[in-house]
Amino acid sequence: MNDTFRSISTRAARAVGSIWALIALIVLAGGSGYYYDFSTNWKENVMLAVALVSLAVLILLQASQNHNDLATHIKLDELINAVEGARDEVVSVEDQPEKDMQELKMTHPSEAKAQ
Repeated sequence: MNDTFRSISTRAARAVGSIWALIALIVLAGGSGYYYDFSTNWKENVMLAVALVSLAVLILLQASQNHNDLATHIKLDELINAVEGARDEVVSVEDQPEKDMQELKMTHPSEAKAQ
């Protein structure tokens, strides 16, 4: 089920980010508005549809972004583990509080030379 949702969210992110999605939206809204004479009822229905679609797209894009972030973290962890002399404590830095991150940043060897 998670793989199916990830696949759908990835496809949705690509589709929503294309120029064709914008063109389809303009044609659909303009065409349906013209058909219904841009009535008040049409406007209310369009506003509801926009709100629901926006929420759905937000959820799909966030799922896609979470997947990409996890992949990036795994790749960076692998690179850190492969580099000799790299500090192992930075591998799981995303799970640490902001204060601990700042301390790790201040103790970085290149920052110590600069100060």
